[in-house]
Amino acid sequence: MKVFKHKILASIRLQAALLGFAVFVAWTPRLSAGQDLSQFEWPDSLSHLSEFTWPGQPEDYWDDPYNWVHVGWLTPGHVPIDSLLQLIPFSRIEFVSGDAEEIFKYPTKTLTIHRRGDTYLRTERLAGNHQYRGTITPHSFGRLAYMIEKLGVLDMKPYYGIGVSHANTFGLRIWPDDGSEPTVVVDRGNWGPVELWVASVVFERIIEVSEWEEF
Repeated sequence: MKVFKHKILASIRLQAALLGFAVFVAWTPRLSAGQDLSQFEWPDSLSHLSEFTWPGQPEDYWDDPYNWVHVGWLTPGHVPIDSLLQLIPFSRIEFVSGDAEEIFKYPTKTLTIHRRGDTYLRTERLAGNHQYRGTITPHSFGRLAYMIEKLGVLDMKPYYGIGVSHANTFGLRIWPDDGSEPTVVVDRGNWGPVELWVASVVFERIIEVSEWEEF
């Protein structure tokens, strides 16, 4: 079983990938060194999260239900991370790329990220097809979902493109939590808005830096 490992921990490098998104949002404040967390009152239930200001966070900086995401490792010990993930309105995100016009039928790469943290990568080339699996942290999934909303991907047109036989093409499919049909956006030939390009760069970076195990 072939395992691809990178010199730097994937979780750290993934955070670097999300720096592209920082162009579109304000800088995230950090906790001061040695700051005493005991002075803060953690929320006693999920219903209070929207009213809660995390340590070092300006009020309303991260919109509900993402106000727990930017603190990284900090979460209330009595609020299970699975419960926080259920607040995110997406259950699955899929990114595909290649040069085919029908990109979802004939992709070169397909990255699928589930809210529960498991990720899958499929590559399809003349030399053969390969499938890999990996993981993503809950906070990273939350950041991806936040990025999608803030970049306005859900409000974009389904297709941006030019009529040529071959062009760099990528697509996104985002499944909502309510089980309805996914939002689909395709960019053929870098014809879409720059916000869509930023999202594609982040997903390509995830493919590059994650640890993948072939199966």
